[in-house]
Amino acid sequence: MVLTGGALALTSVALMGWPLHRAFLAQLDLASDKSVWGMVNPSLRILMLDIASQFGLVEPLTQGAGNVTVLIMPRWTGLLAALLALGIALPVALAARKRHSAHALTLVALGLSVALFLFGPLSWLHYLELPLLLLPALGFGLGRAPTLALLAAMAALNSSELLLRFGPLQQGLAIYGWSMVLGWSAALAATFVALIRQPRGE
Repeated sequence: MVLTGGALALTSVALMGWPLHRAFLAQLDLASDKSVWGMVNPSLRILMLDIASQFGLVEPLTQGAGNVTVLIMPRWTGLLAALLALGIALPVALAARKRHSAHALTLVALGLSVALFLFGPLSWLHYLELPLLLLPALGFGLGRAPTLALLAAMAALNSSELLLRFGPLQQGLAIYGWSMVLGWSAALAATFVALIRQPRGE
């Protein structure tokens, strides 16, 4: 994979020249400073801005006239998200180190897919396709009743009907964002609990 990617990159630079690639990288850097505030992106980083605005640390978030608003994101939101992700990843890595069963590996995959949604620069709803498919793996460590209850809650939370109901509310966008972030944070915590309940290997 590394060799193929490197060969493609070198071929691209050879054919189109470095100035065009430098301009492309500059555009990517500009895009990384922005985020989309809308139902399609219930982002933890935007909620960080919302909290900071409540304490008067940043300007209040104002929603545009359309369905989505493009926000300029301060660097500290990405740094804080990365620190949170690292703080969660370290104990998970320690727990997974001696758990090599298929059940444990599936739970690690579930945790990684949820973490990508929660802590990544963008939290597009389509990122949740894999976590939703892997959620039944919680039954490996939580038992049937808690797993079914969590599955029902997450199915309701990720329902398009619920998404539409939040839209007309005055604070619907913030409520929906908080609901999604807190709901998937609970799913991530449940994944860790299920993982540490897996038997240790030699």
